[in-house]
Amino acid sequence: MKLRPILLAAVVASSASCLNDKTEQKPLASSTAGDQSAHVLAPLNLQIPRLDSAKSLNFSSSAPHLFASAANLLQQWSNTIFPNGQTLAVVEVPPYVMMYHGRLDAETPQSPEWLAFDVEMAYGIMGSTRSSYLLTFQTTRRIKCLYFDGESATLMGQGQLDTQMLHIYGNTSGPAPVPGSGDDGRKGRHPGSGLLDAEYARATGLCNWIEREKLGGRGWGVEGVVRMNAGFELIWCDFMSTSLELMSRLNVSAPLMEEVGDEAKQSSLMEDATDVKSGPVSSIPMARESPAPSPTSEEEPSDVEKYYPIPAQPTRTDRSAEPTGNMPPPHWRQAQGEPFLDAQAWGWFLSATYHYGSTRHGLGRGEERLSVVGCGVASYYSPILGNSKVQLRVDEKSKLNLAHGGRWTGEHLSLTGQEEGLLQLGRRRRRHNLGNATASDAEAIRHLAADMIRRALESDRACSGVDWIGITHEVVQRTAAHLKAFEAMALGFPAVIENATAVAQWMHDLRGLSHMYMVPFLEYPSMTSSPEALDHVWSMASETFKAAFTRCKLHYTRRLVGRRLVAEEEHMRWAVEETTGAICSVLLEVGFEVEKTALDGRVSKIAEVLRQRGLRWQRAVAELRAWLGWEGEYLACEQACAWDERCYIPMWPMIPIKWGDHRPGGSGGPKGPERRPQDGHRGLDGGSDNALGQSAPTGPPSFMASDETDLWQPKCIKSSFFKSR
Repeated sequence: MKLRPILLAAVVASSASCLNDKTEQKPLASSTAGDQSAHVLAPLNLQIPRLDSAKSLNFSSSAPHLFASAANLLQQWSNTIFPNGQTLAVVEVPPYVMMYHGRLDAETPQSPEWLAFDVEMAYGIMGSTRSSYLLTFQTTRRIKCLYFDGESATLMGQGQLDTQMLHIYGNTSGPAPVPGSGDDGRKGRHPGSGLLDAEYARATGLCNWIEREKLGGRGWGVEGVVRMNAGFELIWCDFMSTSLELMSRLNVSAPLMEEVGDEAKQSSLMEDATDVKSGPVSSIPMARESPAPSPTSEEEPSDVEKYYPIPAQPTRTDRSAEPTGNMPPPHWRQAQGEPFLDAQAWGWFLSATYHYGSTRHGLGRGEERLSVVGCGVASYYSPILGNSKVQLRVDEKSKLNLAHGGRWTGEHLSLTGQEEGLLQLGRRRRRHNLGNATASDAEAIRHLAADMIRRALESDRACSGVDWIGITHEVVQRTAAHLKAFEAMALGFPAVIENATAVAQWMHDLRGLSHMYMVPFLEYPSMTSSPEALDHVWSMASETFKAAFTRCKLHYTRRLVGRRLVAEEEHMRWAVEETTGAICSVLLEVGFEVEKTALDGRVSKIAEVLRQRGLRWQRAVAELRAWLGWEGEYLACEQACAWDERCYIPMWPMIPIKWGDHRPGGSGGPKGPERRPQDGHRGLDGGSDNALGQSAPTGPPSFMASDETDLWQPKCIKSSFFKSR
């Protein structure tokens, strides 16, 4: 359904009693749509008050954001739409899970280093070179990791790395520059000023924090950090840990393609292929694997020995000091005869789509090799924070027409303004960042996260046993589609006013849809035909409404009333009850009005009254959807993609590039794109021209902040979308 018809209704609502309207009220006749005398309804132009429940929605509350963040953990789709993560969780990897590490040499990784959950990501990063190696690992036991939500592995943007920077440094700009000289335009340059330098600094900082707080170490506790860009990755803190076993070490370099009719280029490629540093593919030294022990005459080979030998396990204990590779994504490189450069870019993107999770098309797989464990989450959306949260909401108020208490005042805007207002309200979480967070905010979340991890490591006895993530999934699954279905049905009022059959069917269907949501909470009152009794029984002040609302709001948490919970569980209970409370308030008020309208003989046969009330109800539901901010649940490709296509939204670094004369620059030409400054935070609106320092690689482009068409209008793409230059 197109957006404008929906939002036309979102800016026109009916009064509590449309009987007092001056609009001409025509009783229904039994004519059909084909009757020549049928009266076609004219567009409504009057402005009508909103439902009380919709007017009371507090758009400055962080409760719906904490709820949505928890519901979207480990899902590629929603964490791409809302990339600036605010939440930390403990996740667990089961035994026998495969992980992959791409390298430009045959060495064992230093610690810490990165592992990909999908081979396509590891190969996408380090494949298609003259010295590409792929190391395959497998978990030997259940492993606990710390997870940062959002696109927390993105190397540029406007807030994707904030939670990590705050966790390590207490700010979003990183450590103070080391005094000294430098030719990068600054007085000093700290070791994390380059893209990869900064990544290794973050990895080391996070692993050091885990070790310093005694939350994990070699073979125990938390052993890594999970993050996401185009897929999920793991910062592994110690490759000496027996929690991970090296299963294979392969040289995956491939022979170069021959260039027919271009002798000069072919000669250049041959020179590249025999470079002194790497040598031709056939001469690249392969890693030695431990030979399988020879069976004695008395012994038969074991089952393991009948297969491939497992290589010797890592023995190096040094820590990463310098980046071990500096490879841009495959579709940002020149092909230079590499046969699989395009295929590896497409493969990397495909692997990310495996973990999209919930979209408009319904539930899907998130990253199922990981599961959230423990009592709850630690989040900057938690109610314990004051200063940073207040500053964030003050910024929102001026942009989103929010009055005191977070109430939306957009009804005074034009139709176009109201349309845009509701749209931006539903997407407001995308703009959240932690630039205003203080050192005390960071310390509070670090403390909360440390306690959360300790409880997850100790036992489940510290927790109530409530599956908070499961509850958020259930609420979203049951509610998201229902809201859109109700809006569509409310807007589907028959165009011909005298078509009594169609109007009656519309009211019947709308009442049925509304009632199905209320079934678990509503004890139907005694039937009465008195208009006065109907007004009382089906009002928000009635005992029937109050009882139904309480059952609805506390549907999942009633047994926890009066129970003392640990901090992260208390925060989740707050988020769940605030979110279900808002949903229940709006849907029950709408539902009670629907019931009263259907039972009231004064209005049930007046088409104009029914139409206006339908628009009033749709308006309230549209505002509720905007408050919830579940935008990812309503986005998908309009049509099913072909077998050789996938539904695409831009995710780092799988972004198509338009090349300038020398380096990727989009429409900027040879100058290239804007750069993210050293803090990894404000790449599009701040920082010096050379903020990345001398070691920064050329590219990549800005993160599409100025044009989000592909994000809000997903499309089907083929592999040619990521062709290398």
